[in-house]
Amino acid sequence: MCSARRQGEKTPSFWGACRSSFRTGLVGFDEFWERPRVRELFRWEISGFVIGIFGPIGVAFLLAESHYVGAYLAFAISGFWALCCWPTLGAHIKRRKRGDAKETPKNRALLQEDRRRYLGFKWGIESLIAMVVVTCFFGTYHYQLLQQRQDVDNNFHGRPELLFAGTEIEQIMFIAENRGHADLGYVHVVCDVKSLLTSRYWEIKPGFRVDGADSFSTGIPKGGAQTFRCFNHMLSIPGSVTCADIVFTVEFSLTDQPEQEMTKYFEYSTVPSSSGLDWVPQLLNDAGGDYCKG
Repeated sequence: MCSARRQGEKTPSFWGACRSSFRTGLVGFDEFWERPRVRELFRWEISGFVIGIFGPIGVAFLLAESHYVGAYLAFAISGFWALCCWPTLGAHIKRRKRGDAKETPKNRALLQEDRRRYLGFKWGIESLIAMVVVTCFFGTYHYQLLQQRQDVDNNFHGRPELLFAGTEIEQIMFIAENRGHADLGYVHVVCDVKSLLTSRYWEIKPGFRVDGADSFSTGIPKGGAQTFRCFNHMLSIPGSVTCADIVFTVEFSLTDQPEQEMTKYFEYSTVPSSSGLDWVPQLLNDAGGDYCKG
């Protein structure tokens, strides 16, 4: 049976009991790292080798761009060994045992201060190592997202369809191609006509900018393509086209990163060919001029 509490003895508060339990658990956790097998497995001779090998391997996988799983795995192994190596160092064990000395009224304050310094230094460094490991994971993740966007941006291509001489056109079509390694979840095409001349001396007004009726898309899969109309209604242009200069503005985002919108510009003008008129890519003319009027 439990003995009655002595008269005048204070009942520990809830937070006092929590602190006592936490202190007891922390001491037991400390003692775990003093076990011979644990110290043997994570001694510096082994841990230093593992950290020194897998850390650079993770960086190499990360820079290889297409081996992100290998980077995560290498960083996990290196970080795990670093986290387990630090508590097993002999200097920590000596300091902890020194702090376990029998308390007396004379040395109580010194022992408590020594224990606080020991725990603060040991687990402060452990927390710092954990932060470095977490930073490696987050850095890999964000670098992976950045590389996906750059890959799609570098491999996104667009071109208008051919125009045939001697025929009147009612619409100009733009073909968007996703040659990247990620799916596009949103695509928007805008056509900015700089010049559109015909054989009957008809000319569209410069700066004629419209959103095509089919210019919005719910997405283009990797390796796929989609055709967009430049004008939201069919044109009635007298005569066949003799020259055209159009800037195509394409806004798009990845399916996995809808908030990261990207924009690409394509300027094309026509040149005569045996089959009619061919579209030729041009450098963007920021001065506002067009290639039809020289």
